[in-house]
Amino acid sequence: MVGIGVLSVQFETRTARLALPLVFLAAMVAGAFAAAGGVTLSFAEAGIALSVVAIGLVLALDVRLPLALTSLALAGFGLFHGFAHGAVVQAETSSSAAGFIAGMAIATAALMSLGAAAGYGIRYSSVLAGSRALRIAGGFAAAAGAVMLAQV
Repeated sequence: MVGIGVLSVQFETRTARLALPLVFLAAMVAGAFAAAGGVTLSFAEAGIALSVVAIGLVLALDVRLPLALTSLALAGFGLFHGFAHGAVVQAETSSSAAGFIAGMAIATAALMSLGAAAGYGIRYSSVLAGSRALRIAGGFAAAAGAVMLAQV
């Protein structure tokens, strides 16, 4: 989720920088409510791991994808994350789904904001050093996602 904030800052327009985290967040909330309502998605954990790999690789390789494709990918990733969290709500019959999901959304927004702040810091630091730091961080994220994927 931090990676989504970093990724959003790589886009030139303010609209894109705001839209990408919101697309992920909206899809995640929709996925959480769907899972809390009993809808199942058997490969949500694998989808989460793949999302970490994909975002990490995009950052590590400094790939510039079109906004529409990035939005579509983030919507899918958000659904996977939401389903995983929503399944917890469904398993916990005593908890309030709406309250849990609202808290999850707030925490996710905070993580993406931290990522955006880091992304701005990297982007506006020395161009060469910032680019290198971003690519290294993306590589670590992709590697972590690969480890997650191997454990699914």
